[in-house]
Amino acid sequence: MKKRMKITCIILCGLLLIHSCSMIDFSEDCTYTGNVEVRFDWSNLSEGDKVPEWMDTRFYTPALPVRSFMLRGDTLLTEIVTGHYQVLAYNPIKGIDFIGLDNIETAIAQPPISEKDGKLYTVQAPLLYAAKTDIQVQPYTSTVCELIPKSCIRQLFVNFIVINEGFAEVENISGELSGVATGYSFAEMEAIRSTAILPFSSIKLSNGNFLSNLRVFGLNPSQEGQSEIQKEMYLSLQLSDGRIFNDILDLTGLFSDFTAASMYLTLEIRLTAMGMKISITDWYTIDQGIIEL
Repeated sequence: MKKRMKITCIILCGLLLIHSCSMIDFSEDCTYTGNVEVRFDWSNLSEGDKVPEWMDTRFYTPALPVRSFMLRGDTLLTEIVTGHYQVLAYNPIKGIDFIGLDNIETAIAQPPISEKDGKLYTVQAPLLYAAKTDIQVQPYTSTVCELIPKSCIRQLFVNFIVINEGFAEVENISGELSGVATGYSFAEMEAIRSTAILPFSSIKLSNGNFLSNLRVFGLNPSQEGQSEIQKEMYLSLQLSDGRIFNDILDLTGLFSDFTAASMYLTLEIRLTAMGMKISITDWYTIDQGIIEL
């Protein structure tokens, strides 16, 4: 009888140990999971852009390695360990480097950068979208994770009006813009304070009218306690007879508060016997979407 009671007690103790993680008084040694319902809200999608095919969605928590899911839309994720998470989602577009993704505080997007004659050059920023939020995953239930991606780029539309006083027709306008940010921080959801030069070209709309579209992560707006980063536009005009006119326009003041999604800028270029003169005739910003031209 005593032997049978001893066996029964051992079995009962084992059952208690097995089911201890399901008791109301949670044990520190137990791992609990829940579901996460990921929802994407594309209300901030810029006009003319398409919803990205894939969103790399990452879950960050101090106690565990980052978990990454490639999602094509709203998705129910199961068996996510309970706890507090910072969630980051972005479209892994080609032509850009994603660095430091193991920690959200160091996660950045960076277009290619090159060096020539001691100067740093960058390229047009791609159509990158990103979203970030915080969630608390609860055990044995579903937690909603709503992500609202926004465009990481700022667009600058430059309309060139050429006033030609007796010279040959202008065939092409190209240039370089300095003071362009070279990276985007996912932790801050803002461009990283950095500077490089962005070469650009233009399209000819009509005789004497050209248009350039520059896409950047940012143009280093003024920050209290930090020195201003210079933004200058170098322009080169090529005429049909082979002559070339060059000049530089300081745009530091204009871009000092540029944090909107888009800016439309009109530059008047006057060609005279004394050379080329550039002046700003109009500009405005738009907070969402792109400018209709």
